[in-house]
Amino acid sequence: MEEIGELTRALNRPKLRNKKLDQENLNDGFADVFILLAILTKMHNIDFEKAVKTKIKKLELKHKL
Repeated sequence: MEEIGELTRALNRPKLRNKKLDQENLNDGFADVFILLAILTKMHNIDFEKAVKTKIKKLELKHKL
């Protein structure tokens, strides 16, 4: 699960050093996290797409979107 930490560092480091975000590094990081989530949901028999859609509906109701 180190991918989440790597993505967090890629997002935060440039802010701390007043540098531009490395877009390629961010793309890789987001893809890694997405793949990790897909693997974990499959391991636990969770329908990833359904879970995301259900959560979006809950957020829309909660925030009246």
